[in-house]
Amino acid sequence: MGNRTHNAQLKGVIELATQTGQSARNKQDLLHAVQAIRDFKGPLRFDNTLPWCLTLLLAGLTLVVVGLCYQYPMQATTWAAKVTPDKAHLLLLAVVAGLLTLTLLSLRAIFKRANLLSGLSTDLARRSSLFSAGLSPIDSPPGLILEQLGEHFEDYQRGNHSRDITRALRGRYQGPLHSFEYAYYQLHYVVRRLEQEEVSDGKGGTRQQTRVVYDHHDRFSLVLDFPWIEGIAVRSGGPSAIDFEHKHQTSSTDFNRAFTLTGASAMACARFAKPVTVVHLLGLKPRFSQLNLEFSLNQGGLCISFDNSDLLGFQLPCDLHSPSEFHALIDAGVPLPALTQLLEAIHTLAEQHDDNFNLPRQATPHMEN
Repeated sequence: MGNRTHNAQLKGVIELATQTGQSARNKQDLLHAVQAIRDFKGPLRFDNTLPWCLTLLLAGLTLVVVGLCYQYPMQATTWAAKVTPDKAHLLLLAVVAGLLTLTLLSLRAIFKRANLLSGLSTDLARRSSLFSAGLSPIDSPPGLILEQLGEHFEDYQRGNHSRDITRALRGRYQGPLHSFEYAYYQLHYVVRRLEQEEVSDGKGGTRQQTRVVYDHHDRFSLVLDFPWIEGIAVRSGGPSAIDFEHKHQTSSTDFNRAFTLTGASAMACARFAKPVTVVHLLGLKPRFSQLNLEFSLNQGGLCISFDNSDLLGFQLPCDLHSPSEFHALIDAGVPLPALTQLLEAIHTLAEQHDDNFNLPRQATPHMEN
């Protein structure tokens, strides 16, 4: 439809770029996908002249049929009765419904085709952001990952009905003083609960009925080796299962209101609650919803978890409708500002607690996936 030659060529180059992007293993592969669009001769927009004409025609016919049925119901019914004497009204309804459905399908096809380049732009930028951050998938079975995480961190015991790791990535961060490998996990968990509701008793009254409700939640986290702190939990929300035996009150009332600090010993809590650390964590809390930090006991591991779903979010200042600008964006690498901010915050925490001269340990089991 529209200019068939132009539309077919544009669709073909988008499909080629999509396949190239989906199989990309590095930035150069992504740039090849962008270059295919960049080399296209002609406007990067589909000619929707005929589809729009068809849509307007179908919409007009729908309005005409509805108008005739409304203004001349007897004549319309008489006409329909000639086709289906016993189901005249159903025939009229079917005609209107059919025309309306065709109109909506035509509109959907127009907008779906118009969004092909935008969708490809987002996909290429997402892949670029992962390459730029050095993130790659963790191929271990999700069940095994969850089992190993649950052995070290109570935060992964959420959900009384089910829990699953729905995304797992690994990366490496190089800071001014420390470098560390880390893993990003998305945990989906389901809470099963009973809820009372009033329903009709069929006799004009109501009765109480118990129904089962399943609440779906997602939790996001970074997990890494952190040899400088052990047996500490800092909780701003969520279940108290991550808490250790000894609860500690700092000298900061703001911190005590914002977090619950517990540790395996009173001494561990006191060593952790340095003034600079208290201020540092208070600065993190507004940026991350339901922020928790769990430092495993005798394992040297840190799980920092939160409800924010946009840790891997990125900005898209341009798209493939401006292929040269988009090529420059992919070539420079799409940044992940929220992830970078969190990694820098973890590095700062390491700087604050690396004065005991502990050497980084070998990867603990939760980082070997």
